[in-house]
Amino acid sequence: MLLLGPPGIGKTHFARKLAELLGTGMNLVPMSSMTAGWLLSGASSQWKGAKPGKVFEALVDGQYANPVIVVDEIDKASADAQYDPLGALYNLLEHDTAGAFMDEFAEVAIDASQ
Repeated sequence: MLLLGPPGIGKTHFARKLAELLGTGMNLVPMSSMTAGWLLSGASSQWKGAKPGKVFEALVDGQYANPVIVVDEIDKASADAQYDPLGALYNLLEHDTAGAFMDEFAEVAIDASQ
């Protein structure tokens, strides 16, 4: 679901309330402070300080298997092509590829399509 509108009209508040009504829990991913795609999709375990991404953590470590994940302020994501945080979203936003989402750290395919 894409919520589009001017700042301050309650898009994030609406998403929080929707998750509350659905009873699935919510994870907020603030894109305005996202510096690299690996924060969403995990960093290879071969890198020092590597860890799973926010999507994997929400799906595996959360209380619910189908949480609402709010990608907040996507228009403010960093434009640095080398660490493009939007690149990690391409597979997640396509239903077929999201069904076998692979976190680079965990190296386990998980169904993020639901």
